[in-house]
Amino acid sequence: SSDLSPAHPTMVGVLDSQRSGHDAFAQQRLINYFVVLGPCQDSFKEEVHRIVSRRSEGGATAGTPDHGGGPAASVLKAVTLERYPAADYGDVALSPVLVHLPQFCFQDGLRVESSKPSGKSPAFLSFTLTAGNGIRLHIACLLVHERKVTKAGVFYTPKAFCLASLFPCLALFRNILAELVFA
Repeated sequence: SSDLSPAHPTMVGVLDSQRSGHDAFAQQRLINYFVVLGPCQDSFKEEVHRIVSRRSEGGATAGTPDHGGGPAASVLKAVTLERYPAADYGDVALSPVLVHLPQFCFQDGLRVESSKPSGKSPAFLSFTLTAGNGIRLHIACLLVHERKVTKAGVFYTPKAFCLASLFPCLALFRNILAELVFA
C-alpha cells in the first residue's frame, strides 16, 4: 500500500514547494510549449497579388521561379498559428520570448515561393532564448515549406514547428518533430 500523507518522504518536498508558491512540477515537464509559426494570412494574400501583378506586367512568369530572394521580394509578417498550452506556465513564461521566435526560425525571412525550394526544406535548427528572469528556453524548430493552392496558382510558404523546453534534448526533439510533421 502506498502512503501519500504529508509525512511520506516523496510528498514533503511537493507540499513545501506548493506552500511557497513555486511550481514543483516545472522541472518535470520535458516539453513546456509547442508553437507553430507561419505567415499572416493577409500578408500572404498581398504578396500573392503582388507576384500575380508582376507576372501580368511581364515580370516573373509561371515558368520562372520567383524565389522571393531578390530585392523586390517582400518579407511576410510571421504570426503564431498555434500554441499549446495557450496560456503561460507561471514558472516558465513563453509570451516574453514568443515575439522573438520568428527572427530565429525564419532567418532568411518569411517569403512566398512559386516553386518548392530545394535544399531548404525540411530543415532542423535549434537555439536558446533567455528570458528576463534568466530562465533559458531551448527551442527545437523544424522548418518546412507548406504548399498553398490559390486561384492565382501554387505557392510555398515556410512554416515552423517549435518545441520549447528547459532541457536541451535536441536530438529527441528533432525526432519528435519529424514524427509529428511527417507522420
